[in-house]
Amino acid sequence: MPITLQPEQEQFIQTQLATGRYTNATEVIAEALQLLEKRITISGSKNSATKST
Repeated sequence: MPITLQPEQEQFIQTQLATGRYTNATEVIAEALQLLEKRITISGSKNSATKST
């Protein structure tokens, strides 16, 4: 799936690669998506708890 990144996003990825923590852009994006998934899961849990009270 090809995607288009904003220049700021590309710069962020390059900055992360420069730290040496990641070896390629795929690793940076994969971690970002994992964090997004966790945030959505947590947000969904909070919303479910709010609705049940």
